[in-house]
Amino acid sequence: MRIDTPKRIITGHGINVDRFKIHDLRFKNEDIITILSVGRITPSKGHDLIIRAVSDLIKSGYDLKLKIIGGSIQEYHRIYEQSLKKMAHDFSIGEKVEFSGAISYDKMPDIFEKSQVLINAVPYGGLDKVVLEAMASGIVPLTSNNAFHSVFPGDFAAQFVFKENDSEDLKMKLKNILDKKLYQNDELRDTLRNIVVKNHNLYNLIKRIVKEMA
Repeated sequence: MRIDTPKRIITGHGINVDRFKIHDLRFKNEDIITILSVGRITPSKGHDLIIRAVSDLIKSGYDLKLKIIGGSIQEYHRIYEQSLKKMAHDFSIGEKVEFSGAISYDKMPDIFEKSQVLINAVPYGGLDKVVLEAMASGIVPLTSNNAFHSVFPGDFAAQFVFKENDSEDLKMKLKNILDKKLYQNDELRDTLRNIVVKNHNLYNLIKRIVKEMA
């Protein structure tokens, strides 16, 4: 809620940080880098923007795999999904883009464990829980949601928030993550997780709600 009122209480999200956690890093330099795009298959989720940016980097020599997770519910969603598959084929990266469909919530920790970067190409709005869940799992996030400027400390926003609907800015910031191997930076991954543990922890949320209701 963006309305400023004395009755408004900032609670943060409730992320289960015991479910979403950092696992031992078993990534090898020769392994392909898995990038996630999670969200319903609809234009507002910006999957096409992500395919375009990833395609440019693959053509530049980066060994990437894009995994798109999300269901297509209505007919126009299915039409959009077919257009995404055609785009990947036309860009000659069809074998590098996996459409996984809808995946149950309890399987997402396993998905995060096998991935390195999450891209969230949505417009400005509330904090998307999938970004916070990825951060709690030690996944490096990239988002176009400017609301995350309030989440990231210091210069993090400059690295991890890209301009809305700007595939070139997304590409350059993803390239920076890949070139610096930020997905292997344990200190960074711990910092990302600690942001969620401190400010968006499910248990802290429950305590705040109980306190306000008392």
